[in-house]
Amino acid sequence: MSPDRISPDRISPGRVKLLRWLTGFFLLSAVAGVLSGVLWWRVVELPGYVVGADGGASTTERGLTEYFAGDAWFIVIGAVVGIGLGIIAWRWFQALGWPLVVLAVAGAFIAALLCWYVGHRLGPGPFDARLAAAHPGDVVPIELTVRAKASLAVWVLGASIPVLLRSSLGPDDEEPRPLSKRGRG
Repeated sequence: MSPDRISPDRISPGRVKLLRWLTGFFLLSAVAGVLSGVLWWRVVELPGYVVGADGGASTTERGLTEYFAGDAWFIVIGAVVGIGLGIIAWRWFQALGWPLVVLAVAGAFIAALLCWYVGHRLGPGPFDARLAAAHPGDVVPIELTVRAKASLAVWVLGASIPVLLRSSLGPDDEEPRPLSKRGRG
Protein backbone atom coordinates (compact mmCIF):
# COMPACT_ATOMS: atom_id res chain seq x y z
CA MET A 1 0.00 0.00 0.00
CA SER A 2 1.36 3.41 -0.90
CA PRO A 3 1.77 5.90 1.95
CA ASP A 4 -0.41 8.55 0.25
CA ARG A 5 -3.48 6.32 0.20
CA ILE A 6 -5.69 6.28 3.24
CA SER A 7 -7.25 2.97 4.01
CA PRO A 8 -10.69 2.88 5.64
CA ASP A 9 -9.35 1.03 8.65
CA ARG A 10 -6.94 3.92 9.37
CA ILE A 11 -9.72 6.52 9.66
CA SER A 12 -10.69 7.01 13.28
CA PRO A 13 -14.29 6.40 14.32
CA GLY A 14 -14.45 10.00 15.55
CA ARG A 15 -13.66 11.32 12.07
CA VAL A 16 -16.23 9.05 10.48
CA LYS A 17 -18.83 10.31 12.93
CA LEU A 18 -17.85 13.94 12.23
CA LEU A 19 -18.06 13.37 8.47
CA ARG A 20 -21.54 11.92 8.88
CA TRP A 21 -22.65 14.91 10.94
CA LEU A 22 -21.13 17.31 8.42
CA THR A 23 -22.88 15.52 5.55
CA GLY A 24 -26.14 15.65 7.49
CA PHE A 25 -25.75 19.37 8.17
CA PHE A 26 -25.05 20.24 4.56
CA LEU A 27 -27.94 18.04 3.39
CA LEU A 28 -30.17 19.80 5.91
CA SER A 29 -28.95 23.15 4.57
CA ALA A 30 -29.75 22.05 1.02
CA VAL A 31 -33.24 20.87 1.96
CA ALA A 32 -33.85 24.12 3.85
CA GLY A 33 -32.76 26.05 0.77
CA VAL A 34 -35.05 24.12 -1.57
CA LEU A 35 -38.04 24.45 0.76
CA SER A 36 -37.27 28.14 1.23
CA GLY A 37 -37.24 28.58 -2.53
CA VAL A 38 -40.69 27.04 -2.80
CA LEU A 39 -41.93 29.27 0.04
CA TRP A 40 -40.38 32.34 -1.58
CA TRP A 41 -42.08 31.54 -4.87
CA ARG A 42 -45.44 31.05 -3.09
CA VAL A 43 -45.45 34.25 -1.01
CA VAL A 44 -44.17 36.78 -3.54
CA GLU A 45 -46.82 38.51 -5.62
CA LEU A 46 -44.93 39.71 -8.67
CA PRO A 47 -46.07 43.00 -10.19
CA GLY A 48 -46.78 43.01 -13.87
CA TYR A 49 -46.36 45.25 -16.87
CA VAL A 50 -49.34 45.89 -19.14
CA VAL A 51 -48.48 45.68 -22.82
CA GLY A 52 -49.86 48.65 -24.77
CA ALA A 53 -51.15 48.76 -28.34
CA ASP A 54 -47.92 50.45 -29.44
CA GLY A 55 -45.87 47.51 -28.11
CA GLY A 56 -44.61 49.39 -25.04
CA ALA A 57 -45.21 48.17 -21.51
CA SER A 58 -46.01 50.11 -18.35
CA THR A 59 -46.76 49.47 -14.74
CA THR A 60 -48.38 51.42 -11.92
CA GLU A 61 -46.66 53.20 -9.06
CA ARG A 62 -47.82 50.39 -6.80
CA GLY A 63 -46.23 47.92 -9.23
CA LEU A 64 -42.96 49.81 -8.96
CA THR A 65 -43.04 49.60 -5.16
CA GLU A 66 -43.84 45.87 -5.35
CA TYR A 67 -40.83 45.42 -7.59
CA PHE A 68 -38.64 44.87 -4.53
CA ALA A 69 -41.05 42.53 -2.74
CA GLY A 70 -39.10 39.54 -4.01
CA ASP A 71 -35.93 40.76 -2.33
CA ALA A 72 -37.81 41.69 0.85
CA TRP A 73 -39.30 38.22 1.17
CA PHE A 74 -35.95 36.65 0.32
CA ILE A 75 -34.39 38.61 3.19
CA VAL A 76 -37.12 37.69 5.69
CA ILE A 77 -36.95 34.01 4.80
CA GLY A 78 -33.15 34.17 4.85
CA ALA A 79 -33.02 35.69 8.31
CA VAL A 80 -35.25 32.95 9.75
CA VAL A 81 -33.53 30.07 7.94
CA GLY A 82 -30.07 31.49 8.64
CA ILE A 83 -30.75 31.79 12.37
CA GLY A 84 -32.18 28.27 12.41
CA LEU A 85 -29.12 26.85 10.66
CA GLY A 86 -26.85 28.77 13.04
CA ILE A 87 -28.62 27.28 16.06
CA ILE A 88 -28.38 23.77 14.62
CA ALA A 89 -24.71 24.28 13.74
CA TRP A 90 -23.99 25.40 17.30
CA ARG A 91 -25.76 22.42 18.85
CA TRP A 92 -24.11 19.88 16.57
CA PHE A 93 -20.58 21.28 16.21
CA GLN A 94 -19.84 23.52 19.20
CA ALA A 95 -16.89 21.34 20.19
CA LEU A 96 -15.10 22.17 16.93
CA GLY A 97 -14.27 25.72 17.97
CA TRP A 98 -13.79 28.42 15.34
CA PRO A 99 -14.49 26.13 12.32
CA LEU A 100 -18.08 26.10 13.55
CA VAL A 101 -18.54 29.63 12.18
CA VAL A 102 -17.29 28.55 8.77
CA LEU A 103 -19.69 25.60 8.76
CA ALA A 104 -22.69 27.71 9.76
CA VAL A 105 -21.88 30.36 7.15
CA ALA A 106 -21.29 27.77 4.42
CA GLY A 107 -24.55 26.00 5.21
CA ALA A 108 -26.49 29.27 5.11
CA PHE A 109 -24.85 30.30 1.85
CA ILE A 110 -25.73 26.96 0.26
CA ALA A 111 -29.32 27.38 1.45
CA ALA A 112 -29.48 30.93 0.07
CA LEU A 113 -28.19 29.92 -3.35
CA LEU A 114 -30.61 27.00 -3.55
CA CYS A 115 -33.52 29.20 -2.47
CA TRP A 116 -32.65 31.68 -5.19
CA TYR A 117 -32.28 28.94 -7.81
CA VAL A 118 -35.50 27.11 -6.92
CA GLY A 119 -37.56 30.31 -6.65
CA HIS A 120 -36.23 31.55 -9.97
CA ARG A 121 -36.92 28.22 -11.69
CA LEU A 122 -40.47 28.06 -10.29
CA GLY A 123 -41.12 31.69 -11.22
CA PRO A 124 -42.54 32.86 -14.51
CA GLY A 125 -39.22 32.75 -16.37
CA PRO A 126 -37.15 35.36 -18.22
CA PHE A 127 -39.05 38.63 -18.49
CA ASP A 128 -37.72 39.73 -21.88
CA ALA A 129 -38.86 36.59 -23.72
CA ARG A 130 -42.34 36.72 -22.18
CA LEU A 131 -42.69 40.42 -22.90
CA ALA A 132 -41.66 39.92 -26.54
CA ALA A 133 -44.31 37.20 -26.94
CA ALA A 134 -47.10 39.20 -25.25
CA HIS A 135 -50.01 40.79 -27.05
CA PRO A 136 -51.55 44.21 -26.37
CA GLY A 137 -53.50 44.14 -23.12
CA ASP A 138 -51.54 41.22 -21.63
CA VAL A 139 -50.13 41.57 -18.14
CA VAL A 140 -46.58 40.24 -17.95
CA PRO A 141 -45.26 39.64 -14.40
CA ILE A 142 -41.65 40.48 -13.70
CA GLU A 143 -39.03 37.77 -13.18
CA LEU A 144 -38.63 36.25 -9.71
CA THR A 145 -34.99 36.81 -8.87
CA VAL A 146 -32.75 38.45 -6.30
CA ARG A 147 -32.01 41.95 -7.50
CA ALA A 148 -29.98 43.11 -4.51
CA LYS A 149 -27.13 40.61 -4.25
CA ALA A 150 -26.43 41.87 -0.73
CA SER A 151 -29.61 40.01 0.28
CA LEU A 152 -27.48 36.87 0.36
CA ALA A 153 -25.53 38.38 3.25
CA VAL A 154 -28.63 38.27 5.46
CA TRP A 155 -28.61 34.47 5.30
CA VAL A 156 -24.94 34.36 6.28
CA LEU A 157 -25.33 36.94 9.04
CA GLY A 158 -28.39 35.12 10.34
CA ALA A 159 -26.38 31.92 10.66
CA SER A 160 -23.48 33.61 12.42
CA ILE A 161 -25.61 35.47 14.99
CA PRO A 162 -26.57 32.46 17.17
CA VAL A 163 -23.02 31.11 17.01
CA LEU A 164 -21.48 34.43 18.02
CA LEU A 165 -24.05 35.14 20.73
CA ARG A 166 -23.79 31.69 22.24
CA SER A 167 -20.01 31.67 22.19
CA SER A 168 -19.69 35.16 23.65
CA LEU A 169 -22.54 35.08 26.19
CA GLY A 170 -22.53 31.41 27.16
CA PRO A 171 -20.42 29.83 29.86
CA ASP A 172 -16.70 29.65 29.17
CA ASP A 173 -15.27 26.14 29.43
CA GLU A 174 -11.80 27.51 30.18
CA GLU A 175 -12.82 29.43 33.30
CA PRO A 176 -12.94 27.60 36.62
CA ARG A 177 -16.42 26.98 37.97
CA PRO A 178 -17.37 28.25 41.43
CA LEU A 179 -17.14 25.72 44.25
CA SER A 180 -20.90 25.66 44.66
CA LYS A 181 -21.33 24.34 41.09
CA ARG A 182 -18.54 21.78 41.18
CA GLY A 183 -19.35 18.19 41.84
CA ARG A 184 -18.89 17.22 45.47
CA GLY A 185 -16.85 14.15 45.72
